[in-house]
Amino acid sequence: MRPLPADTDLLSLHRLAPARYPLLLESVAGGNARWDHVFATDGSGMRLDADGITRDLEGNALEGGFLELLDAAWRAAGPVDRVEGGPPFRGGWALYLGYELAAQIEPVLRLPNAPGPLPIALALRC
Repeated sequence: MRPLPADTDLLSLHRLAPARYPLLLESVAGGNARWDHVFATDGSGMRLDADGITRDLEGNALEGGFLELLDAAWRAAGPVDRVEGGPPFRGGWALYLGYELAAQIEPVLRLPNAPGPLPIALALRC
C-alpha cells in the first residue's frame, strides 16, 4: 500500500495495466470519503467458470471446489499485518462471488447458469 497524490488518475493506471491493476474501487461518498483503491495483483488467483470447474488464472483445472481451494490458499498466504493508523486495506484477496456460487454451499440447489462472460466466482491475490 502506497499513498498517491490526490490528483492521481487511478482509472488511467487501471487502463494502462489491467492485468496488474484489475480492480478499482473509488469512494463517492460526500464529506467523509477518504480512500480510493486500485488493487495490484501478482497474477495469482482462481476462477470458477460456468462449467463448474475451478481453474487458476492461467486456465489450468484445479482439484476441488472453489470455496475449499480459496480457504486453502488464504490459509497458506498467512495473515497480513495491520499498520496502526494506516489504510483500512493492506493486502489480501479481492473476490467476486456470483449468486450461482450458492450451489457449492447448498448442492441441492439447481441454479441456472448466468448468461454472459463473467465467471461464477473470482479470487485475486492482492
